[in-house]
Amino acid sequence: MTPANDHFPAGHPRHIPEAWPKLLSRDQVCAYIGVSAEILAKVCPVAPVNLGANLIRYHRDQIDAWIDTLPPRMPGLRPPPVSVEDAPVAGNDSEPADDRAMDAIERARARARGEMRCRKTA
Repeated sequence: MTPANDHFPAGHPRHIPEAWPKLLSRDQVCAYIGVSAEILAKVCPVAPVNLGANLIRYHRDQIDAWIDTLPPRMPGLRPPPVSVEDAPVAGNDSEPADDRAMDAIERARARARGEMRCRKTA
């Protein structure tokens, strides 16, 4: 049993098999691509096959083909990694890190007291 299967024993809908079947249930597709059922419903364009008796399955080959068409990374989700040379050095900012931390704590305390303080925008 692999570490991913420690929580879901064989027979459980979310169990990750050693070899995936050709037709996958919704739970198996979720485990196969590593997303929740809600995310699958929002992003997956692959239509399931209706096998009757309220039984639907997804073609694993179609899921694979769809995954292969996805870009390696969606732009704008996270910034590119910063090299060591470009990383900011502590103490070079106009406001020291300790002052920023204390300011954040004071803002949180003010919100907790009900004194909603808005940031000033220029």
